[in-house]
Amino acid sequence: MAHSSPVKVQPHYIINPERRSHHLELAAIGQIRERAIERWGHRLLAPSTIEVDRIPISDLAQRQHDALAKRFNIGPQYLWLAEYARSANIGQLELCVHVDDKAYSVVTAQDVHPLDDDAGAAAFFREHFSFPILKLTKLQMRDNARASGFEDLMNQTWFCQIPTHNDLPCGFCNPCQWTIDEGLAYRVPRGHRVRLAAYRRIVTWLPSYRLRQNLLGLLRR
Repeated sequence: MAHSSPVKVQPHYIINPERRSHHLELAAIGQIRERAIERWGHRLLAPSTIEVDRIPISDLAQRQHDALAKRFNIGPQYLWLAEYARSANIGQLELCVHVDDKAYSVVTAQDVHPLDDDAGAAAFFREHFSFPILKLTKLQMRDNARASGFEDLMNQTWFCQIPTHNDLPCGFCNPCQWTIDEGLAYRVPRGHRVRLAAYRRIVTWLPSYRLRQNLLGLLRR
C-alpha cells in the first residue's frame, strides 16, 4: 500500500509596522516552528512574509472590501490577505476564523445569503479564503490540541495587539478581551484580567468618552 507524504504547512504573515505586536507574533511563529520541528520534522515551513505596503491592491478588491466593511465593519487585514493571495498566485489561504470570531457573521452571511451588490462582495471571501475551523470554538480547539498532544504549542500563540512594556498581553485590546470571553482567560495575566473587570464595572457609569479613555489609560499603566 502506498503511503501519502506528510502534509507540510506554510504560514503566511503580513508585516504591518504600525501593529505594535508584529515582532512578538513573528517570534511566536518562530518558537512554535522550532518545537514543531523537534516533534514532526520540517513539516512546518518558515513563514512567508511581506510588508503590507508591498501588496498591490486592485480597484475591484478595494470596492469589494469596502462593501463588506460597510455592512460588517471588518478590518483591512482581509483586503491585504486577499490581494496578497491573488498577487502571489497562492490560491485560497486557510484562515482561522472560528465560530466565536467577529468575522464569522461575514462568512456565514455569504454562505447562506450571498450579498448582492455591484462590487461582487459576495465572492470576496469565497474566492480568496477557506475556513477549515469555522465551526469550532476556542475551547474546542484547545481540547483538540490537548487530545492530540500539542496544547503547549497552542499556548505559545500570540494574540494581543497592544503588548505591555514587558511584552505581556495587555488584557484590554479586543483580541485580549475576546480571548478572555471565549474561555481562555488563563492566557492573560491575572492582574490584567482584574483591571479589565474593574473597567467593565465602572465604565458604564462614566458619562463621557473622555472620562472612559482616562480610566482606560489609568488601568492600562
